[in-house]
Amino acid sequence: IGHIVAMLSPWRDAIYLKRVWCLFEAWTATNTENCELEFVLTDKEAEDFRSSLCGTAGLDEVWRALSGISVESAEATMAEDKDNILALVRGSERGAVGLDRALTMRLQTWFVNAGMGHLRLVTGRTGDLFPDTSKLFVALTRFNIDLGRLDDATELIFAGFDYCDRGLLQPAASEDERRNFQIHFAQLASDHGVIFSERGDFAAALEAFEASLGRFELAGTGCGIMTVPVICRIADTLRELGKFDEALGRIESAFHALDDPIEVVDFPRSAAEVQLLLSKATIRSWQG
Repeated sequence: IGHIVAMLSPWRDAIYLKRVWCLFEAWTATNTENCELEFVLTDKEAEDFRSSLCGTAGLDEVWRALSGISVESAEATMAEDKDNILALVRGSERGAVGLDRALTMRLQTWFVNAGMGHLRLVTGRTGDLFPDTSKLFVALTRFNIDLGRLDDATELIFAGFDYCDRGLLQPAASEDERRNFQIHFAQLASDHGVIFSERGDFAAALEAFEASLGRFELAGTGCGIMTVPVICRIADTLRELGKFDEALGRIESAFHALDDPIEVVDFPRSAAEVQLLLSKATIRSWQG
């Protein structure tokens, strides 16, 4: 077998990923030299996939769902088939956990590559620029970071910077659109800092995080609580540099952001407070 085509339908909750025979087939393909495993969508599912990328709503949920592959929990028409397959998988070098991880990585890579292909198509068109597209830059950047594809993430960040800046220059852009372009630029700058941190360049990471805060400030009202993750990253970076007192000072100064009257749907006040308290506790433990 040199080429296996796996149909993902519905793509948000694919039946293929719930059947033990299908998972075993995909796993066999990943472990067979010169065997290609290709994921495909029906025309209807592909259209829904593209629409979801344009809106970016629910992509994080889909990403987490793609992390939930479990051959142990997969279904089979015949119980004996599942028992035999699990015996083979458990007896392999990496076992069931290895299968789950290998297929999760393959599926998430497909998802990100498909998203990046769509992004190139959308940004290659002439016409108005939209915050939904700049938000997609942010989402795909973070997914690439999760996959360890830091070079791809960096390329997306710089392309996203350019897209946001051009969006801000559009004469017809509304105030709300300008605000969102600034927010997405700020989020990309923060992700740039994460990449620098991953590579051990903490000075550059600190500069990127500070640039992110500057863009959040330009975005204006209601961004206070959104800066909490960035401030925690700044504090963590200062901790890595041995500047414990300065790190604690940044954490303490960030608590006023919790008084921001505007709620952020995907980052509630309680989560922000927990993140600040965890960063503070970690710094103190390092400080001794």
